[in-house]
Amino acid sequence: LKVFVPIRGGSAMAGGSRGVVNALFNYQRRPDYTRTLAKGAIGYEWNFSFISACAVYFPEVNVVRIPERSAAFEDFLLESTDPVLTNSYTDHIIVNLPRVTWTYNTANAPGPARRNNQFVRANVELAGTILRFVQDLSGARRMDDTISLDSYYTIDKVRYAEYIKADLDLRHYHTIHDRSSIVFRFAPGFAKPFGNQHVMPFETSFYSGGANGIRAWRARSLGPGAYRSGVNNFDRIGELRLEANLEYRFKLIGYFEGALFADGGNIWYLQDNPAKPGSRFKWGEFYNQIALGTGLGLRLNFDFLLLRLDLALQTHDPSLPAGQRWIIQPRSDEYDAPFGQRLNFNLGIGYPF
Repeated sequence: LKVFVPIRGGSAMAGGSRGVVNALFNYQRRPDYTRTLAKGAIGYEWNFSFISACAVYFPEVNVVRIPERSAAFEDFLLESTDPVLTNSYTDHIIVNLPRVTWTYNTANAPGPARRNNQFVRANVELAGTILRFVQDLSGARRMDDTISLDSYYTIDKVRYAEYIKADLDLRHYHTIHDRSSIVFRFAPGFAKPFGNQHVMPFETSFYSGGANGIRAWRARSLGPGAYRSGVNNFDRIGELRLEANLEYRFKLIGYFEGALFADGGNIWYLQDNPAKPGSRFKWGEFYNQIALGTGLGLRLNFDFLLLRLDLALQTHDPSLPAGQRWIIQPRSDEYDAPFGQRLNFNLGIGYPF
């Protein structure tokens, strides 16, 4: 359920502004656990011009509950010895004070259509710090973490996250002629947990792969870094993201469109994680850990709705040993896999970016 309620009227065009309230509830039931997410935000949005807008949410609150975990899943978390994974499946609260988003889109400019357009979205979040400062001043009681031998504050006996996060989405659209175009996208991101909780929440961490990212891997199945696991639980997250995409789009016949694309990037941790060797970002090594996927797409564009089918190949897999990562390099029996397992099919609605 998602509710959008304007508080104050305002034009959605140049110079308009309005207050907003957002609410969301998500319920997820799986054989190994049950998770609920309740989210609420109060904010204000400004349209400075036709192409520039800003939104400030103060506060934005997320309450994540894990009411049930199966015995087998409890054993899996215990055996993983991964604090990031363990904290991802415990009750926690995220309070952003504030979250700020700025958007710039030249495609919305009045006048004739442009041959070149730019899109920029910048997002900054500061979570938990003001709450911890208030509790420090008030002398609130801390709870003890028996695993990390640390202490922390709670809200209604639930630990809250503290971190700073910033991410960018930069795009350039170039129209070659009325039947084809090229799109370039660069999406870096950085997050640093500290203070009240020293790991990023699962919901706000970066991930890679999926229909709108590096399409040769399924969502949350890539990285972090060069880490490789024999079990694929689609729970890979990180604190740093580098991602770039290049796509050539062209019209075929009627409602049909085609695309050729290349996606590259990965996610990393900022510190060593013994449970995931090779997952830390290092300046002298990160470029060898860039995953690369290439592929082709078919789209049905009905103007009011676009259906997208993309088939991508894992061209460079950083989780494999050096000398075996490129698709053209021979692989040992341990890492060899049928060609079909290196392909990933994506079904989506709308363009990926």
